[in-house]
Amino acid sequence: MNLNRYLFIEFLNKQNIEIGLLGGLISLLHHPYFYLISFLLPLFQKLLLKRF
Repeated sequence: MNLNRYLFIEFLNKQNIEIGLLGGLISLLHHPYFYLISFLLPLFQKLLLKRF
């Protein structure tokens, strides 16, 4: 009985973490710098690929 309860609580904790990460991503998407970062990241990747 206690094990089932423990597993259920663990499951809820994992769900909360996933929801929290999703919420963080959504808040990032609304952040003005996100567009700048999403534009600059591919450029940095191209520069790194050329170096190596």
